Amino acid sequence: MKQYTGVPARLASFLIVSLLVSSCAVTVRQPIVYTQPANHVYEIDLRHCEAFAREATSSDPTALDGAVNGGIGGALIGAALGAMVGGMLGMPGRGAAWGTALGAGRGFIDGAAVNAAELDRRQKTAVITCLRAEGYSDATY
Repeated sequence: MKQYTGVPARLASFLIVSLLVSSCAVTVRQPIVYTQPANHVYEIDLRHCEAFAREATSSDPTALDGAVNGGIGGALIGAALGAMVGGMLGMPGRGAAWGTALGAGRGFIDGAAVNAAELDRRQKTAVITCLRAEGYSDATY
């Protein structure tokens, strides 16, 4: 079996490790409600409000915009830093190429993660607003 030890194999290994390190655990939190309106079933109202929140934010391009902007910003910063380091080693072009690739990948992931968190915040706000409209006046996260 042939072992791959060249530049593409190292880049793939670096990207996989980078993805694993940057991933985070996700915990699902339910809204807290202390009082329940008469003739209401909380679970049904909650599912209704969650569906409303998904629908209200379904066309929100927040995460994709963050990924694209993060990728562009990461590529620019990575190219500049890579060219500087590559210049010190006598290979500015190669350094800029590596910096662009790594910076774009990392910027894409980070930008998507940050904006996905913003999208999650918007959905939670929509759920709470809906629950309050259903009569759960003290609903919160």
